[in-house]
Amino acid sequence: GTAGTLNLTIGTASDLSAGTLTSVETLKIVSGQSVTLSAAQVAAIGEADITGVAEGAAETLNINGLTGAITINEALLGAGVVLGTVTMAAGSYTLTPGTDLTGASLVVPAGGTLTLTADQYMALADLDGIAPVAPATAAVIHITGLTQAHIDAGFSLANVSNVNFALSDVALDPAATTVNLGAA
Repeated sequence: GTAGTLNLTIGTASDLSAGTLTSVETLKIVSGQSVTLSAAQVAAIGEADITGVAEGAAETLNINGLTGAITINEALLGAGVVLGTVTMAAGSYTLTPGTDLTGASLVVPAGGTLTLTADQYMALADLDGIAPVAPATAAVIHITGLTQAHIDAGFSLANVSNVNFALSDVALDPAATTVNLGAA
């Protein structure tokens, strides 16, 4: 016979990220529920084919194991679906230029390194490192391309915890006498 396709509907909060999803072409999340998938599963299904239902409550997609090799774009998610928590895979990664995690809470494992642009950073709801347990070290975050326009638009490090920062390619207004990044 021939391989079939599967249209999967998720009716309760579910974590499928450790499973194998074969031939899943669409994934529908029932109103107000959440589903956790691996980044590879999201890429295989396609953001546009992960949808919610038109019943008013947003459905949440959580993603585990994001690497620099996979592009996730929140704008491509199907109707009614928003990003929840996106957890990076262990290691060092640079988000692809097309990655847009608008509204997500991004988590970086202890000892990990993440490089992202100031635009990508500002689209996040928050960014946290997993608290390190010795001998692990705090996650390191490199934010590139920070400009005066980002500062003027409210760039802040206030909603970040358990990470060390490095800013690069910074272009601030030379007339600015004080820059407050909101870090404690």
